[in-house]
Amino acid sequence: MGEPSKSHLGGALEGTQQDTKRIVSWTSSFSFRVVRFAGRSRDALALSAAVGVATGIVVALYERILGGALFAVTSSPTWLLALLPGAGLVLTYLILRMFRSDSSTSISDD
Repeated sequence: MGEPSKSHLGGALEGTQQDTKRIVSWTSSFSFRVVRFAGRSRDALALSAAVGVATGIVVALYERILGGALFAVTSSPTWLLALLPGAGLVLTYLILRMFRSDSSTSISDD
């Protein structure tokens, strides 16, 4: 009953070595996945930063171009502000009439 047999110890050592190999394999696989994920994340971060910068530039240009025009409109007399929506409708009608195609809008196959 005293000491365990050598065959028993050998089996325990082999199990420990197999466990160690399994842990090393899992760790290397996990680190590979982490590195791959970090590479994809870096690409996504770079792309989102570029899109953010481009969006900021477009918004700044929009503000620069329309800021003066909006100030001129809002500082106009009240009667002119009341006429602007109607003027916009007339202008839209004229543009659509000028660029209208002669094709029919019906969908029948007659």
